[in-house]
Amino acid sequence: VLHGYVEYSGVALNATNNYDTAILKAVETGSILKFAVCAKPQEALKTSEVQGYYTAEFQQLRDDIAQLYPRLGSYYAAIAGARITDHRQLDTQVWETVYENGTRAVINYGETVYAEGNVAIQPRDFAVLLK
Repeated sequence: VLHGYVEYSGVALNATNNYDTAILKAVETGSILKFAVCAKPQEALKTSEVQGYYTAEFQQLRDDIAQLYPRLGSYYAAIAGARITDHRQLDTQVWETVYENGTRAVINYGETVYAEGNVAIQPRDFAVLLK
């Protein structure tokens, strides 16, 4: 487990074929999300050496980036520098990551709502529970 020792990230979100799952996996592992962007139109990539991105044009990704930042920014602030102390499966497709500062991330990969106490986690979503 690296979280709390070094910052790390996975593949750029616009290079994955399952955007939503990649976001959930980043929350589960505490890895930093990233996009690979360029200023040129998408068509310019087709004739370049850059391959593997579904889109990299900033103008096309700007709204996605702006939408993710407020929700995930507070999560990353809460777990910054904190080590993962527990990681466990709560249900068939529900996982929990616990940090040394008491912050918990509960990730629902399933297709049904997962309820825990007063918290209901929608399908393919997550909740951050601060101590």
